Amino acid sequence: MWAVWFISMDQRLYIALVGISVPMIQCQLHCLYGFGFF
Repeated sequence: MWAVWFISMDQRLYIALVGISVPMIQCQLHCLYGFGFF
């Protein structure tokens, strides 16, 4: 029971981290391209 709960929590944390990091990476790339044009 503990293992199932831990795995489900780990998956949620991983999904949350991906959901946070992907937009940040896209924003950084967008900013880099923006500065590159200037």
